[in-house]
Amino acid sequence: MVKKLAIDHGSRVADLGSGNGYFTLRLAVATGPEGTVYAVDLANQRLDEIRATAKARSLGNIETILASEDDPRLTRPVDLIFMCNTYHHLPMRIAYLSKLKRHLLPNGRIAIVEIDRTPWYYFLAAHRTDPWRLWLLARSGIPEATEPNRCSTRSAARGSGLRSGRR
Repeated sequence: MVKKLAIDHGSRVADLGSGNGYFTLRLAVATGPEGTVYAVDLANQRLDEIRATAKARSLGNIETILASEDDPRLTRPVDLIFMCNTYHHLPMRIAYLSKLKRHLLPNGRIAIVEIDRTPWYYFLAAHRTDPWRLWLLARSGIPEATEPNRCSTRSAARGSGLRSGRR
């Protein structure tokens, strides 16, 4: 999956909803030592785990950021914002995607990955996204938007002005 992102060495990448760092570590290898990966999560315990793993693996290009629910709190603009199985947790999807504009470099991208291994009963709680929406790559130039929260990946992208495509 990381290969499909075509990350250049020296890139700055944000892993939103980094969890235990599964993708953070792989993104750090892809960016090389010249790049930076920001592991962004709401749980400080998860960020502690990532810091410990990065240190054990001598990956000095990972920085951790404790986010809030409506702001990733990135300190520098990035080339890529990556989310895996995070998008469905966003309460105001269109507004959140619109806010991400300020965190992208020119020609920056957002990659949203939702892997559908969700039990059928999660449909009842709307705790998921559409099953076939595995890749959405978006470029900067996102206008401000304020629209309702529950919508598919495609309609959220359209509502926030993102250009989308599958990989």
